[in-house]
Amino acid sequence: MNRIPWNPKKPKICVPIMEKTAQEVLEQAQKVSSMNIDLVEWRIDAFDHIEDLSKCIELALAVKEQLGQIDLLITCRTQKEGGFFEGNKTFYKELYHTICTKQAADLIDLEFDWGNDVFEMLLPIAGQHQIQVIASHHNFVKTPSKEKILHKLMVMKESKADILKMACMPQNKQDVFVLMAATAAFKERFPDVVLVTMAMAKEGMPSRILGEFFGSAITFASAGKQSAPGQIDVDTMRFLIDTLHLL
Repeated sequence: MNRIPWNPKKPKICVPIMEKTAQEVLEQAQKVSSMNIDLVEWRIDAFDHIEDLSKCIELALAVKEQLGQIDLLITCRTQKEGGFFEGNKTFYKELYHTICTKQAADLIDLEFDWGNDVFEMLLPIAGQHQIQVIASHHNFVKTPSKEKILHKLMVMKESKADILKMACMPQNKQDVFVLMAATAAFKERFPDVVLVTMAMAKEGMPSRILGEFFGSAITFASAGKQSAPGQIDVDTMRFLIDTLHLL
């Protein structure tokens, strides 16, 4: 995946596909392929045949073809981090390994808390096939302190992933500013690290719109089903971002 330059003047807009059946997934892929977006995230954990590796790969390749020049991010989100995947680490690694060897994605999202062995196995194979790796962490309970967010990002950086992603659940407006301040502090220290952060739910909407000003490279917007609480629809997000850049 070399089509998207990171750290751009505008954040890249990513739209999730959350449908369950193969037909629904392909229909949604066709729908979003004509939109003014940069990335599509297929939440493969929502697929009703997630346990069937061959069906997953077959559909991933079909989605990738349908999207044309729009890059495809494949994510298998666990229940612990807000998704549907209930499988074990062995299948998780096998799924992503096959996605890489079949070149069925442009990016993959690996949950950081699976452990070092997941990254040690998958980073080399992803690199061999020009697939970028996102190391992600999602806290659906709270927003840690600025210091704890920075510490977590520092530890995640050691994974050598291409992109770091952190999403937190704010309990109040102050939490949103805590996350954005931590994002800015991390980017000031490590300007070359591609970072994606967001505060979730309605309280967190400002972080999705203004994240670029604090160093976040991607914002997630919906074109139907949301993949996380607080996502803004893609047309509104594009309008807001474009308007900010006219000021």
